[in-house]
Formats: sequence, C-alpha cells, structure tokens
Amino acid sequence: MNKRLWVMLIVAASGAFAGCDRAPKLATSSRSAERIADATADANRQVASAAYDLAVAEAEGNYHVALAECSSLAGQAHTECKLKADSTLAMAKAYARASLAQR
Repeated sequence: MNKRLWVMLIVAASGAFAGCDRAPKLATSSRSAERIADATADANRQVASAAYDLAVAEAEGNYHVALAECSSLAGQAHTECKLKADSTLAMAKAYARASLAQR
C-alpha cells in the first residue's frame, strides 16, 4: 500500500510539473507563426507581382500585334486603329495596376 501511495504521488507531481515549460514553447510557436505569416505574405506579394508582370507583357504583346494590323491600313482608318490599340494598352495596364493594388 505504501508503494502504491508513492507511485500516485510521483504521478501527481510529474503531472503538475509537466506544464511548466509550456510558456517557452508557446513563445517559440508564436515566433514560428509570425515567420510563417511573413513568408506567406512575401509569397503572396511575389505572386501578385508576377501576375502583374504577366498581364503587362500580354497587353504589350497584344499591342504590337494590333500595331502590325494597323500598318496595313491607310489614312483615317490607320489613325483610328492606332488610337484603339493605344487605349486598349492603357486600359490593360491600368487594370493590371488595380489588380496588383487589391492583392
């Protein structure tokens, strides 16, 4: 019976001291969570920047194709075609900037 009492006391004492080191673990977990959040934010910024770069590159490619099509026209039709290509490029770049700002 005495042995049983000692075992119960040891188990109870070890249970009481088991949570003593939780505060440092929580602080470490908090720092890890902050690092993960920072890494995630950096990755999101990189993805947004890449999406912006892709949208601008696509818009500029479309612009050059439109200019090539405009070169086959003459007079007023050439001027209107070029104005349309210019405005389409400006609109696509503005949309890309707005999309980047929302992320």
